[in-house]
Amino acid sequence: MKFTEWLFVLIFGLISTPAFCQSDICDYYLPQCATKFDQYSKAAKQLDVQVKNKELSNLEAAQKAVALSDSLYPRDGLLANINRQNLVMAQFAQRNQLSDDQISELDSSATDTFRQAILERFSAAKAAQEVGQFYSQYQATQQYQPPQQNPANTAAIATMLNGIGKAFTNSFGQSITPPPRICNYYGSTSYCF
Repeated sequence: MKFTEWLFVLIFGLISTPAFCQSDICDYYLPQCATKFDQYSKAAKQLDVQVKNKELSNLEAAQKAVALSDSLYPRDGLLANINRQNLVMAQFAQRNQLSDDQISELDSSATDTFRQAILERFSAAKAAQEVGQFYSQYQATQQYQPPQQNPANTAAIATMLNGIGKAFTNSFGQSITPPPRICNYYGSTSYCF
């Protein structure tokens, strides 16, 4: 499989995976960010057409693919390594003057590995997204429901407060609150009992 066929397989696999856009994910080659994904896909298809029309060699297309992935996805190590590996294979094929069948065999063995790595990335991203949605729905229901009173906690607090009151009574010989006093006033004299 030639470099251009590998790019087509890679792009087809990426387009067929549905996902949603998040800002952190846009740093990696995933279809969640449609703008960057479409930009990369169009540029890769254009390189493929130029190789088929013999406007570019496989080596030149591989160099441009490395530059493209480095400019759009500088933090994506997997995509960078895939494109650099294709560049090394194109250099090896040109240096050793491999036949088209040998190049095709070399590309097909690498393509299967690269495609599997990209598909595993997509499945991991999709699983992470589903887990995130589950937890966000769970947290949303917890945020908007008032906390329910637990009868055991209420009884424990009441018992604790009763014990504190008894401790004060035992320690000081009287209750925290003074006993009620009744006072009568006659003129300027008060009689309290």
